[in-house]
Amino acid sequence: MSLQFTKYLMSGASGTIVHYSILWWLVSMTWDPAIATAVGALAGALNNYVLCSQVVFGGNSGDRHLPDHTRPARSLIRFFLCSYDPRVAQWCLFVFPPPGHQ
Repeated sequence: MSLQFTKYLMSGASGTIVHYSILWWLVSMTWDPAIATAVGALAGALNNYVLCSQVVFGGNSGDRHLPDHTRPARSLIRFFLCSYDPRVAQWCLFVFPPPGHQ
């Protein structure tokens, strides 16, 4: 197994640990489970983004043609658009269920 793939697996595992640790902690503090899930997922995603962009891929994101000050923001926006659209929709359905589906 290559070193880069091992780093990728470790970053995914750490993101999962961050997500569920925050979820458990917030629910134990009597937060709404849907809000706690969203906060934990966001924290886990940020953890994955930072580790993947800096450790796994070493900052080679393919956006070298962009000005230096816009690279992190554009990469982060692309990351969330690609990975979080289904999760946001799922969270919205959980928090705001359709009429008759309580």
